[in-house]
Amino acid sequence: MTKDSYHVAINENGRVTIPAAVRQAFGLKAGDTLVLTVEPDALRLSTYQRTLQGIQQELKGLLPPGAPLASEALIAERREEARQEATQWGSEHAGRPR
Repeated sequence: MTKDSYHVAINENGRVTIPAAVRQAFGLKAGDTLVLTVEPDALRLSTYQRTLQGIQQELKGLLPPGAPLASEALIAERREEARQEATQWGSEHAGRPR
């Protein structure tokens, strides 16, 4: 999308209508969540998904190349704990009737 400008008015309830062409270009529909960012000389609207992706990219840049995300490490740790518990439970109950 090109850097088009639109004149929009704020109504008495503080609402602004996003022009239909902009909504269509960004795939916006009623009920979607947008993030309003206050910048030094502007207000910026972005989709919630785009904002989340931007934050993830920023955080990803803080990790050394090839390092697992903290969530991936946590999941691997929990899976190993579950495997150990299952092994322990199985050996404690081996040979017992169900």
